Amino acid sequence: MALQLKQSLNLSQQLIMTPQLQQAIKLLQLSKLELLETINQEMEANPLLDEHLQDDEDDIKQPSDEKKPEKEEADTLQDKVEEPISMDDQSSSIDEHIKESIDWESYLSEYNTSWSETSYENRELPSFESITSSKTSLHTHLMWQLNMCYFNKTQTDIGTHIIGNIDEDGYLKSSVEEIAENTGFDVSEVQETLTLIQDFDPVGVAATDTRECLLIQAKFQNLEGTVVEKIILDHMPNLENKQYNKIAKNLGISIAEVLSAISVITQFEPKPGRQYNDEETIYISPDIYVFKIGDAYEIMLNEDGMPKLRINNYYRQILANGDSLSLNTKQYIQDKLKSAAWLIKSIHQRQRTIYKVTESIVHFQRLFLTREWHI
Repeated sequence: MALQLKQSLNLSQQLIMTPQLQQAIKLLQLSKLELLETINQEMEANPLLDEHLQDDEDDIKQPSDEKKPEKEEADTLQDKVEEPISMDDQSSSIDEHIKESIDWESYLSEYNTSWSETSYENRELPSFESITSSKTSLHTHLMWQLNMCYFNKTQTDIGTHIIGNIDEDGYLKSSVEEIAENTGFDVSEVQETLTLIQDFDPVGVAATDTRECLLIQAKFQNLEGTVVEKIILDHMPNLENKQYNKIAKNLGISIAEVLSAISVITQFEPKPGRQYNDEETIYISPDIYVFKIGDAYEIMLNEDGMPKLRINNYYRQILANGDSLSLNTKQYIQDKLKSAAWLIKSIHQRQRTIYKVTESIVHFQRLFLTREWHI
């Protein structure tokens, strides 16, 4: 069999994930808080990135006669660098090309003014940490009340042990017998001290179960002997299963009276220690808002707290005077410049993509949005 040389033509298609495309996709997946963190990290690593502030407005809008010489000089010092790649909304890939000549002055001015032209108010709001104080824990709150009471030495020792066995929901996790055995005091003394602590704030604290917690709150509101107390005492399973007819039949009252009593019970707090939970609060900041105005839906991007990025003016001047720079310095500035421009471009693309996706959802799911849901 003789060997032959042949030429064949194959057509194939592939998607090349450039670093710029990977960055754009990564930014699109981030939440607003993660995006802010990423922007802050990029601003620390890239000296060409700068945040546009209201005080810097004069730096952007300078007299034209002062800018003319710099612009003419910048036109003669144009460098051949790669232009930031634009992302097409209707395509899944990115076209890469290089321009032979770029007017850097107008190019940078486009990105410097694009964020400043937004109509959102630039407010410097204080951070959450500066306006929120650390919460008092349930244990600290109960110990403060214990020290404020005129308890004797025995009651103070027992009370300290009881408070130490109260969980974050406000329930006592040890029995009276166990506390008496551990402290060496009589059961009657422990029970007496426990009754006193159950009068502490928040109401219902130091209860052993949900039923006792609700009974303490009913007693606090002077509801002893009422339908509310009877339901809590004898009909908790029916209450949990919403079998109101059985409750009315067993108590010999109307369903209206049962519903009235249940409306009071639902106002009680089944976990009295919840308000003193010292877990860190996780704030969720939405990327976009959808408001219903009349019969229409308005979409608004959440730009609150989003820094308005631009290229640093100092490096713009250095770039205009490129003859005085060494080759390594010029290359460094060009690399950082492309990275900064790509970040700004990717952020704009992310905002446009989120807006368009939300706009499409509102358009195709209008029936879902207008429907009244009953939970």
